[in-house]
Amino acid sequence: MEHVTYLTNCLTNFGTAAQYDAEAKKIVADKGLLAMILKEAVKELREYERSEVKIIINLEIQKEFLKSQQMPRGIYYCCRNITGQKDREFEGEDYAGIKKTYGIWLNLNAPRREADSTFCVELRPRVMAGDVDPEEHRYDLMNVTMIGLDDESYARRATELHGYLGTIFTTKLSPQEKIRILQEEYGVEPTKEVKEGVGKMCNLGEALVMETWEKAMKEAEKEIAKVEMKVEAEKNRAEAEKNRAEAAETRANQAEKELEELKNLLNIQ
Repeated sequence: MEHVTYLTNCLTNFGTAAQYDAEAKKIVADKGLLAMILKEAVKELREYERSEVKIIINLEIQKEFLKSQQMPRGIYYCCRNITGQKDREFEGEDYAGIKKTYGIWLNLNAPRREADSTFCVELRPRVMAGDVDPEEHRYDLMNVTMIGLDDESYARRATELHGYLGTIFTTKLSPQEKIRILQEEYGVEPTKEVKEGVGKMCNLGEALVMETWEKAMKEAEKEIAKVEMKVEAEKNRAEAEKNRAEAAETRANQAEKELEELKNLLNIQ
């Protein structure tokens, strides 16, 4: 008997709208998806099988890619999570009780160079003098991992994780195609009822796509209007310049004619 997974239901209900915040948050609540992400990003869990991973971690999803802000924001969030542990994970000055914090960011619309990438920033010691052993000090308390995806990551499949996440979040596949790929390549088994229902487009997804298209069209119309105004202004300026040039030429011709008449009057060769 086939079983319904949380992820399958989300894909069926939200389809191509999965990239929007509310739907994306519901999708990443799937335990299998979280397990795959954590195995890739959390080094303490890499030795375990996917089904054994049982951990809660801060996971962020970003539609808009702002390169100058992504990592600083990730570091800030981790620092905030660390300081927020006081009087919850440890009491008073017992800072040895601080728990390590992971911040994992899925950047869904990364530029091509950043897509299909995974990189992290961690705290690392550096001995500048003396014979100290940094490993005797507890410093490994923070990790910020960035996972880059774009609409083609599902096809390139740079890694299993990028192919898996790319299939879920791409806007280029229908719900039917997503579920088929997840079923055949990643072992997600939808029920018969779900298979029959995935052909129906989600009204919310269609509305969101249409809203995005209409917004883009309005922005394009504004830009076109601005360009047209600039073109018209340039035409007016060019016409004014032409008129001034013609007036100057007329004045020059008139002056030359008057000079000739004066020369003739004075009998000047």
